[in-house]
Amino acid sequence: MTRALALLLTIATGFSGLVYEVAWQKYLATLLGSHSEATAAVLGLFLGGLALGYALFGALSRRLMDRAHAGGTAPRLLLVYGGVEAAIGVYALLFPALFRGAQTLSFALPALPDGAGFALDLGLAALLIGPPAVLMGGTIPLLTQALARSLADATRFHAFVYAFNTAGAFAGALAAGFWLVPSLGLVGVLRAMAALNLGAGTLFLLLGLRPPAFQPGSTSAQRADKAEDRAARRSRAEIGRTGERSSASWPAVALLVGFAMMTVQTVLIRLGGLAFGSSQFTFSMVVAVFVLCIALGSFTV
Repeated sequence: MTRALALLLTIATGFSGLVYEVAWQKYLATLLGSHSEATAAVLGLFLGGLALGYALFGALSRRLMDRAHAGGTAPRLLLVYGGVEAAIGVYALLFPALFRGAQTLSFALPALPDGAGFALDLGLAALLIGPPAVLMGGTIPLLTQALARSLADATRFHAFVYAFNTAGAFAGALAAGFWLVPSLGLVGVLRAMAALNLGAGTLFLLLGLRPPAFQPGSTSAQRADKAEDRAARRSRAEIGRTGERSSASWPAVALLVGFAMMTVQTVLIRLGGLAFGSSQFTFSMVVAVFVLCIALGSFTV
């Protein structure tokens, strides 16, 4: 029941994440002075923040798990995640004021050469959307560590968390571009999504207060750990030396594939702008198609 509810909540948080991204793209277009530059900046900063958050919260969740296992207690990762979601909601409420401050600072500084001026505004943009993007990056590692029953189950559950979260992101990208932003305005959208994140954070906090059914140090946990160890040894034996050597290149391959796909996405947004004119919906449509395909791929895996 906890896992099912958590997956449903990840749909809602994925929805809010892409609504934020669309809203930020519109905000930063007024700061950076160009929709194309704002688009590239938002995509790069948003995904960079997600990647950094994934790494940081992945390490944090592992340390919390190890500490709980050593002490024979249950890790309270859902409490941590509830706090993360609530922090995203609070930041969304503060964002309009923070943006006005960054915009005022940008206008108050003396005129700089074009490159330096843009670099300054890009730095301000990073300070604006970097912190919440890092927090959003904690979704998958925290929930996978908190709710996976075993190492083998973690692989499958990780894909489900990613898929449900990205499916919500698909709906959020379309809803933001075609309905929410035109109807509520940028400030109204941020307030609505802040309420959603605060509500999700509260529910995760309540879930985290419940005693977990699967605790480190229990008999079932010890049996699972032993089974995982046996499976890991068999897997290592089956990989062999050739597989181990080839695995060293996997991060580089993943980096290049991600680079290529985001380059394609940025180019398609530019081409969409040429096809549809200066349509405000182009960014939402292209991003929605990309995240839908990512979600379908994760469900398939």
